[in-house]
Amino acid sequence: MIDEDLNTYYELLYQQNEELELMLQSQSDEIEKLQQKLAVQKLKVCKLRQAGRSMSGFIDEMIMNDVFQDEVLDQAEKAATRWQAVMELVSTKRSRK
Repeated sequence: MIDEDLNTYYELLYQQNEELELMLQSQSDEIEKLQQKLAVQKLKVCKLRQAGRSMSGFIDEMIMNDVFQDEVLDQAEKAATRWQAVMELVSTKRSRK
């Protein structure tokens, strides 16, 4: 009787262990997928930053050389200011991590 109970307990433990291993594997696979998505998003953000820096530099250069007319100059200055605000926000979030 005791041997039967022990065998039953061992079987239950074995089944639970298999279920836990499957759950861990599933979660591990999900984490890997999320890490791949994160890597793609980081690459996109990097490219967007590069493009933004280029555009900001171009706008700043145009402002410095008085190329814009008055109504466009105001918009260019707003765009440059917004870009600086975004970059400050991003750098503040990075420093918190």
